[in-house]
Amino acid sequence: MLDQHSPMSPADDQTLQLNGHANGLIPGITFPQKTRGELAASVKNSTAHSIDGPQVNGQPTTVTLLSPPQIADSRFFHPLCAVINAAFHEQRSEGGLIYAPTHFKRLQTDGQLLDELSNAPGTFTYILHYSGTTDVLATASGKRYMGDVVTVGDDETPKTRSMWKRLGAVPEGTEAWELSTMAVDPKLQRRGLAGYLMKLTEDEIKRRFQAMHGVGSQMRLVLMLTTVKEIHFGFYAKRGFEKDYEMWYEKEHLGGEAGFSVIHMSKEVDVREVKK
Repeated sequence: MLDQHSPMSPADDQTLQLNGHANGLIPGITFPQKTRGELAASVKNSTAHSIDGPQVNGQPTTVTLLSPPQIADSRFFHPLCAVINAAFHEQRSEGGLIYAPTHFKRLQTDGQLLDELSNAPGTFTYILHYSGTTDVLATASGKRYMGDVVTVGDDETPKTRSMWKRLGAVPEGTEAWELSTMAVDPKLQRRGLAGYLMKLTEDEIKRRFQAMHGVGSQMRLVLMLTTVKEIHFGFYAKRGFEKDYEMWYEKEHLGGEAGFSVIHMSKEVDVREVKK
């Protein structure tokens, strides 16, 4: 196991490590290559899909599935950004860990959300909201991973190591998807909403994988995510995710009051285990 204060060595690289680009603000957030034209064309005639959600505070909820262009054109857009920022502000000091200054926002601009989501064809977002309203309670997204492969040397280790990038390549015969922008309204946290949306997101990824490759495909499906270890590692580890690698950030990085670890995690999933 890699100690959170230790530098990462070549031996710590794992087969399922995947690579992407960061926005220079939050460690480990990956950005696939820009394919907005493709994406817009692929969802031009799609329609939003909604299902009944769980009761929250005694009120009925709805879960709406949207593509990024649909989000941009919907009344959910600004409430969605607000919930993501509120959840980030709450978690920054969870457990006494303050890893970013109070004024720091998860989404520096409204457009940043779309930049993060609308790059890869097939990207989708679940929005949990009170039925008949745009009061967003929680959200989670899935997007196919389409990042560049890091150049490797003769020793099969990356030539450059950056805290702002995932390292390694998607193995041959594998399709990778990324869980992204999961957030729950701080007033509603610890009620199982994150786990509920995460299950919906994983199942939707599996359905899209099956639609593309067929149920009997020999292709492997890997889900990956990036998070702050000290806050969310346990939540994801309980759901089958394992560490690919982690990077330690010293005190005052990003203006925070404490050091913290950014951990990249992944898991292989059985695509047969999904409800139609």
